[in-house]
Amino acid sequence: MSSLEVINRLLAVEEAAGALYRALSQRFADHPELHVLWSELAEDERTHAGLLGEVREGLVRGEIPPDMVRVEAGPVEQALQSIYRQREHLERGGMSVAEALAATIALETSEINDVLTRVVAAVRPYLPSLLVVEGIVSHLRRLLSAVDRLSHPELTVVLRALVDQVARRGAAPPKILIVDDESDMRETCVRIFARDGYRCRAVTDGQEALDLLEGERPDLILTDLRMPRVDGLTLLRHVQRLPFPPPVVVFTAYVSEGSIREVLEAGAAAYLPKPFTPRKLREVVEPLLSPRRSEL
Repeated sequence: MSSLEVINRLLAVEEAAGALYRALSQRFADHPELHVLWSELAEDERTHAGLLGEVREGLVRGEIPPDMVRVEAGPVEQALQSIYRQREHLERGGMSVAEALAATIALETSEINDVLTRVVAAVRPYLPSLLVVEGIVSHLRRLLSAVDRLSHPELTVVLRALVDQVARRGAAPPKILIVDDESDMRETCVRIFARDGYRCRAVTDGQEALDLLEGERPDLILTDLRMPRVDGLTLLRHVQRLPFPPPVVVFTAYVSEGSIREVLEAGAAAYLPKPFTPRKLREVVEPLLSPRRSEL
């Protein structure tokens, strides 16, 4: 298949997956946890379809070299046919909750997700504004959370193993965005995280962070509270309005009960007083980046 044909088939997969998840959300609307889960997954697929639409336009306009999109047709066609079969099964009314969850797990762990990630990564140099793809580990974590609350112990065990397996499967190390107007603090945090194998980006204030977030998505944001232009609290509130916002850790030398309450109520994952030791920083950050997050 040509690059354009590959993208069109991938787009068909994402649209079919979104339709399946919307149908599951409606079918199991009496399970609020599952209704929200499948609604969120459907929104993910809509986002993915939008990304592929941008790639297709880039190919048509000649902004992306045709040979940059290299995908075998087999996994794409297999995913599409599997989605069609599950949709037919659902429409016949014979799909149980366990079957629907199993179908979702099968789709989310199929090769098609790796294909999509590779395509977006390959063409990003030609389309810098292209957003990152919501990763399979993130999807599995949401599935695991829902299954856990519904007390499906067998599926919980399977999903926990899958999360660990996929997280270790050659995945890129987590990316941390460090936001602070003090150069010494930025450099210190970068050194600490670099030694632990994390990727880091460092910017000087909240405005620079917001500009960066338009084109890429870190796995965690570490921000100072008091900064010029856009402060940490304003940045935090902007981040919370993003789809699937990354966790935000706020640190500051100006500690008070009011400031702690304010940032936590605004959605901060943690609050870290300055000065802090490397060990304390790791204690706060690592649980937010680990596949075995406490809420799972």
